[in-house]
Amino acid sequence: MKKIREGFGMTLSEIADTLKPTDTLDVNVNIPSVKLYDKSVEFLAEVIPAGSFILEFPGGTTINTFPNSIPLKIISNNALTGDYVIRVVGKGPNGTPVHNRDIEILVTNSFANVLQPNGEEILYVGTLYPIKFEKIFIDTIKIDYSTDNGNTWIEISEQSSNLEGDSPSLSVSQFDWIIPNTVSTDCLIRISDKSDPSIFDISNATFSIEPTPFAGWREQTSGLNSNILCVSIIDTLIVWAGAKDGKVLRTTDGGNTWNVKIADTLGGKTIKDMASYRGIDLILAQCYSLRTMRELALNFPAF
Repeated sequence: MKKIREGFGMTLSEIADTLKPTDTLDVNVNIPSVKLYDKSVEFLAEVIPAGSFILEFPGGTTINTFPNSIPLKIISNNALTGDYVIRVVGKGPNGTPVHNRDIEILVTNSFANVLQPNGEEILYVGTLYPIKFEKIFIDTIKIDYSTDNGNTWIEISEQSSNLEGDSPSLSVSQFDWIIPNTVSTDCLIRISDKSDPSIFDISNATFSIEPTPFAGWREQTSGLNSNILCVSIIDTLIVWAGAKDGKVLRTTDGGNTWNVKIADTLGGKTIKDMASYRGIDLILAQCYSLRTMRELALNFPAF
């Protein structure tokens, strides 16, 4: 007769989170409904690598009926910044069966980081430009710009936690800035914590604000003899173009140089019948297939 193995499952309400050096995270350890298992489950938790954490099971460390759950309180007690793993172990009454589940923890202080504009961009008066930045543990962010390489600053906005992309964890946020009529080649962006100005970041290098140019075309040398179907402009530096015979072009320096890829060699897709192309960002473009009447999102990291 085949022996039926008894056992239980275990899940956690959190598998990853970000904490301050002094902070608290509440997690539920869950045991779902199980068959052929009527014994108890005992839990313990450990920190890997060892750090200044307090791990508590306020409701006790044992479950005797299923389904059921118990709370785990994770307290960072002046923990050093860095990456940690909280390992939760559930064991039967005789030490078996055993289940391990991990929670990835990043301990960090409040943080701000400018992503764009971050140097050498050209922004045009009256146009809309997305300022992008990372932040964590900052309730109200302050955005300033300088036209004299940081000697003086002009406030753009103060924003509480309602920006596009906001998250309790480190993530990219965005503020859409209408470029003012302050023409300069020595511009910088500064992102800071309104309640603690010592937490800030500034563009790595200066960018320019220029008068809006008249619309027009400038002859470009791409190295191709193909007919160009469409041009998709990301910003003043990054432009995508698509050719009739499946070639995809991209410039990252405002058209001074162009890189070319054959579209049907990318992603294993044959897309020489593309009707149009639309650039998304530095490495992503969308292509619309005339033959299949569908859109393909292609990633071009090989450029």
